[in-house]
Amino acid sequence: MSWQPPSSPYLLNQVALSNAVRRLWVDNNQWLRALVYSILFNIGDRAAIEARLGQTAQGFGDLFGEFYGPEAAEKIRANYLEYVGALEVMIEAYRDNNVAVISEQRDVLYRISDELAQFYAQINRYLDRSTLQIMLYELVNETENGIAHITTGDFTQEIQAYDQWMEQGYRVSDELTTGILRQFRI
Repeated sequence: MSWQPPSSPYLLNQVALSNAVRRLWVDNNQWLRALVYSILFNIGDRAAIEARLGQTAQGFGDLFGEFYGPEAAEKIRANYLEYVGALEVMIEAYRDNNVAVISEQRDVLYRISDELAQFYAQINRYLDRSTLQIMLYELVNETENGIAHITTGDFTQEIQAYDQWMEQGYRVSDELTTGILRQFRI
């Protein structure tokens, strides 16, 4: 008898959800990194990358909207776009060596992270606000580490920071997925 793939819809739905959420985080990190390079080196593709990040924002909204409705979808999409906007200002500040603006935008990114952690915890009792807040802050920190390393030309360290950024994205993804699976008993 040969091996057969699992046919349980329960298991397949879990895998599909996990893959969908992880894919969004991979897209997020990949396109945000491209945005960093675009802004720092004035590559000329910024508008195209911003448009692609808009698709990722819509993807996050659509996915969570399937579970929590259109208002939640819009909130998540809007927060994502606000985050991207604040990150763009931070990247420009790194390019221009404007320490005050870097600090201001870090605070904005933390505030957006706080809002998202609070929102996720409100819509899903299986998601802990404090845990998500810490995880999202670590994403901000890893993102900023990458920007700083690119700015100084330390690309070996930037690659290591990017690996950490990706790993943290997977952690956040898995936390959100687990919360949804528990809440909806998928």
